[in-house]
Amino acid sequence: SAFTKFNKASIYLSVTTYAMAFLYFIPSYILYYSSIKSISKQTEIREEIIDRAKHNKQDQAIIPDYYFPPVLHAGPSLDTFNSEAMSRYYGIDLKITAPGFFDYSRAFNFKPLNINAKICNNVYIKSLWIYKQQMDIKTFVIFEFNKNPADSLDEKTAMFISFKTKDGKIINADVDKKTFQIDGRWLSGRAINDIDSNELESITSGTWDVRTGARTNENITEIIK
Repeated sequence: SAFTKFNKASIYLSVTTYAMAFLYFIPSYILYYSSIKSISKQTEIREEIIDRAKHNKQDQAIIPDYYFPPVLHAGPSLDTFNSEAMSRYYGIDLKITAPGFFDYSRAFNFKPLNINAKICNNVYIKSLWIYKQQMDIKTFVIFEFNKNPADSLDEKTAMFISFKTKDGKIINADVDKKTFQIDGRWLSGRAINDIDSNELESITSGTWDVRTGARTNENITEIIK
């Protein structure tokens, strides 16, 4: 009957609508919740830096700006404020620095993989973190250095980093020699696809001449978990 056909069509339309809503809004909610959680952890780090500076009677506190993990669409966001307004709120002069393109809160809240891989002379990669973002779609690596490599390398020299997996695959992990100082720690990071910390065998690190492309220093460090 016409009523039965209409009823079936109505049910089909309802199911389709709910399915589309589920496929769109659930992932969007998960990503936004993950971003808020990351921002909360970053806020804790920033406030610890501020509290320590005030306790030590410093004139200024240097804090990193927020890193916002991507969401599915441009929507709700957080106001990062400006340093002048925040300085009045916290009662101390604040200098806000660039955060880098990675979630630096990971380096403060998760156990690192200690590697002590040499770049050159007395510059080392102390440790690293590998984490997944965007519902495990994208993988990031964060490196912590014992000092800022840029202070030890001239304009003719760059550094390189790569991983070797247990099956012999080489994964490029180069980052710029200029790192980000966050709470006295030198950090750098980048997105890397298809990397699993459990499958890493070693890390090769060193320097190369930007004019000739030749490596000037090369070191291989076994990764022991």
